[in-house]
Amino acid sequence: MKATVIDVKGESNVLFPRLRFLVEFENDSGEEVGFFNMIGRVYLEKGEVGELLSLDNPFIKLKPKEKRKTNLYLNLDTRRLEIIEEERKGGDLWFTIPISYLGVTRGSQPLIEAIHSYDVRAWSPKETDKCKIFQSQWLGILEELKYSKYKVFEIKMPELPVGTPLDAGVQHLVKAQDMFNAGKYKEVVSNCRMAMEEFRKIINEKAEDISRKIDEGCNPPPKEKKKSEKFIELKRSVHNFSHMGPHTGYPIERRDAETALVSTLLIGKYLAEVLSEGKTTQ
Repeated sequence: MKATVIDVKGESNVLFPRLRFLVEFENDSGEEVGFFNMIGRVYLEKGEVGELLSLDNPFIKLKPKEKRKTNLYLNLDTRRLEIIEEERKGGDLWFTIPISYLGVTRGSQPLIEAIHSYDVRAWSPKETDKCKIFQSQWLGILEELKYSKYKVFEIKMPELPVGTPLDAGVQHLVKAQDMFNAGKYKEVVSNCRMAMEEFRKIINEKAEDISRKIDEGCNPPPKEKKKSEKFIELKRSVHNFSHMGPHTGYPIERRDAETALVSTLLIGKYLAEVLSEGKTTQ
């Protein structure tokens, strides 16, 4: 039996986001073969990502030299996506897929004796034992998975008035997310810095209203700062961290970009909620 990975797609309109691997099986033997109970495993260089399941065709029968395509599915969660992204590092993705199945051939022996366990390695269309997803294809898969909606970072922003500094800051974060998916980590941090610049504008413009809203009911211990002052300190720290983006001398790795993106997004979310609840003019 030969197996070839024809295509990989992302699916989000199901219970779990998942990858769909279109695999073509070819009976390269001289007799009719039936097979079922297919289970595949996706391996990257650093180890296994997860199990592939066959949901569409519980039993496939092939005549000699006959071919048949079927789908195998890999359910995704944040952990598996992190494993993939860490391996990819913004570039192409290489993987291998061994598949095990139960097969039965036509013959005179009893059915129970005709069933055997088999293993096959899924090849690429170029007949190599490693399959490749190009960076551009993977970014398309991320779009199909609506990756940014549930992975970045499971934080929902309030509705924002268009054309305000707050909205402009969020647009920079959208660009930062795209750069993160593309593996352009320095650009991620640079866009976070530009987002923080926009957030600073609204903070400076509405400082009194923002502080009053944040400090409602606040009664800190002696010598402790108010909550609004601690927020400003946090904002300055995040802003300072993001200054690495446009400056030379800082090698920006994925964890740096992720930290900048999550932190900046949280600052923007906090600020947007304060402004919304405070009913100030944004």
